[in-house]
Order: sequence, then C-alpha cells, then structure tokens
Amino acid sequence: MSAPWQPMSGMWIKSVSNPYFRMMNTSGIGFRDHAGSMDLCNAALTFCYDTLRPGGHFVCKFYQGAEDKDFELRLKKLFDKVVREKPDASRKESKEAFFVAMRRKPGVERTTVFPDGSADEI
Repeated sequence: MSAPWQPMSGMWIKSVSNPYFRMMNTSGIGFRDHAGSMDLCNAALTFCYDTLRPGGHFVCKFYQGAEDKDFELRLKKLFDKVVREKPDASRKESKEAFFVAMRRKPGVERTTVFPDGSADEI
C-alpha cells in the first residue's frame, strides 16, 4: 500500500491511513460500540464507492443502534439489494449484525450516497 497521509480525526481516518486498524475493540457500552461501528462502516462504504465495480457486492459488520437505518438507506441508493442479517451463532441479546449489499448500481452520483459530503473528508 502507499504511504498514508496525515489523519485529521475520527476512527474512519485510521481505516484509510492504517488499513490494518480496521477493527475496534468493543467496550460493552452500547452507544460507543454502535458509533464506532458506524464510523468504520462509513469508511468502508467510502472505499467501496471509490473502488467497487458495478455489479459488485459489499458486506460490513455493525452494532445496531440509532444510525444504522440511515446507513441502510445509503446502501440502498448504491446497491440493488440490501439485506440486514444477524448470524445464528450470535447471542440473542447481542447487537451484532451485518449488512449484505448486492449488485452495485452503475452511475450513482457521490452526492446521492454522501449528501452531507462526509466522503470528501477522506
């Protein structure tokens, strides 16, 4: 990989500049774990937008919370089919889940997926 540029802030910055740090330790604090997982999912989606060919698929793990529905809407703008999946092996009380997004749509504008300009910060 190329040499990383200087990170400005946020965990998602580390996911680009230090790709081997794309994991976060869970804390047991639901809000913190959810926020960290959404940060990483957004970083992965930004990378996906820049590199994934039309027809390609995307999977990301997240912890359920207030922002996951907004993230799912972003995925639906970029992919033909989006499924929210909780593994059978996951404990019933666990907030762990996965988004599986299939068949990237061709020609979707960046501002459609990232209307707040968040992808431009990377």
